[in-house]
Amino acid sequence: MSSLLRNLFSKHPEVVSTVKSTARDTYIALCLTGQLLTLAYLFDRYLFRLVGVKGPSMLPTIGERNNLLLLDCFTYAFLRSPQKNDIVVAENPFKPGHTLVKRVLYVEGEMAEVMDQRSQGYVSVKVPKGHVWIEGDNKSNSRDSRDFGPISVNLVDGVVRARVWPWELRQRLD
Repeated sequence: MSSLLRNLFSKHPEVVSTVKSTARDTYIALCLTGQLLTLAYLFDRYLFRLVGVKGPSMLPTIGERNNLLLLDCFTYAFLRSPQKNDIVVAENPFKPGHTLVKRVLYVEGEMAEVMDQRSQGYVSVKVPKGHVWIEGDNKSNSRDSRDFGPISVNLVDGVVRARVWPWELRQRLD
């Protein structure tokens, strides 16, 4: 078999040239694709990303359906922890893989005053170090820290900077 190939290549040097050229072009295309995918991943993970949102928990700030939000991942990854009044996207602590969009009301060390549904009275909860207390703007229709307590800042993906869709409702949210 090898003698057949050697014989073919020695009689047809243009085949060798074409194979080498194709292999080189394929290698370059694969390298560029890998670099682009790496850049896209880093951009999405550490800079900015677009997030689709639906649900009534942030009414009237964010509509109930068909919202596209610009999420700033850089700030929390490199500059600072979540602060009061930031609207954040965080992983749902009880549904991994699902996200929440809520407002930060209390940060570590602060006392959250919360209505206890069972006793119909207010209770105080101290937000532990490395955690935040998040709630939806639509208190009557939001599952948030009142249900599951403070969440770790490690679950927070980023701060919402703007609503970019629907186009007629676009606005800055920070």
